[in-house]
Amino acid sequence: MVTALWLYLASTEDLRDPALTRYYEALLTEDECARRQHFSTDRLREEFLLTRGLVRRALSSHSGIPPTAWRFAKNPYGRPMISGPPGAPPLNFNLSNADGLVACVVSAREEIGVDVEVLDRAAETTAIAEQYFSFSETAALKTLSGPLQHYRFFQYWTLKEAYVKARGIGLYMNLDGFSLDLTDGESIRIRFDPPAEDETSAWHFFQFRPTDRHIAAVACRASFPPELKIEWV
Repeated sequence: MVTALWLYLASTEDLRDPALTRYYEALLTEDECARRQHFSTDRLREEFLLTRGLVRRALSSHSGIPPTAWRFAKNPYGRPMISGPPGAPPLNFNLSNADGLVACVVSAREEIGVDVEVLDRAAETTAIAEQYFSFSETAALKTLSGPLQHYRFFQYWTLKEAYVKARGIGLYMNLDGFSLDLTDGESIRIRFDPPAEDETSAWHFFQFRPTDRHIAAVACRASFPPELKIEWV
């Protein structure tokens, strides 16, 4: 059983290799091939191809199942999940992509989430925070300015997105109903306001910079702190 969290990362720059592109294309189902063609730009088509190829390779690395055999569906809230083949091991995954970077987290744990964002893009940080963040997060953000505020905004955003994606209910959860505490600069803690059925101690978070341009966050529900293993594919 995959008790650790495995985070697989890949860059669309790798698709400059024609052999790798052909390999990933051969993994797609007919439906996925059709969906890929509906994207309006080469960049979006590349990210779709890499995302589908990466999740298949990641899942196959933890099973004896060929990458072409995996089938996927969505839960009632739109979260991708494994639907086949029959007899597949009890693995779960979550995906995120941002401007050339694709991330896939895999584990046997049911509630896992990942989010990646680009740091070098403009954002109305305080305006967005006032609309979506909790009161304490917004107040903490306003104590900062310039690059520090910009960076802290994306710290909050990726952590909140990773948690919501781990819960598997997407936009049905209010982003201002919970807070991430980053005050000590080391551990990341979550609080719920008002108190929710969720347990604060059950959630574990990781955050790091996979590239100079990106920030990533991973969230996981576990009874004890899990190990995060990171691998570039």
